[in-house]
Amino acid sequence: YEKFFQSGQIQIKSILESKPVIADIAYCNGTLTYMNEETLPLALKKFKNVGMLIAIHNTTEDIIAAREMGEELLHNEPRLIRSNQWWLDTFDKNGFRTKLNTKYNTFCAIPKNTKIR
Repeated sequence: YEKFFQSGQIQIKSILESKPVIADIAYCNGTLTYMNEETLPLALKKFKNVGMLIAIHNTTEDIIAAREMGEELLHNEPRLIRSNQWWLDTFDKNGFRTKLNTKYNTFCAIPKNTKIR
């Protein structure tokens, strides 16, 4: 993987400090929950030029399901642990058509200005 980092094809830096992302697919593994409700729209704006944003993170439904199975999902506070519907609405308000893939518990968000092929 080192060659990808050296060539600049993979960059790890703050979303808020980066230039807008231009990619076919952008994958956020928990990243968006570290934003707050004021900075999340700024972060989502950085993904307006991607073909699809795939976001996976814990939601309130995950916390409840784990608790019902006798487990506890630990998370640092404050984090944006919100309901699936809150996330769907937030993506929508910020210019994305989004579906929740319940099999993988992943949000698949496509910028509304992107034509689906």
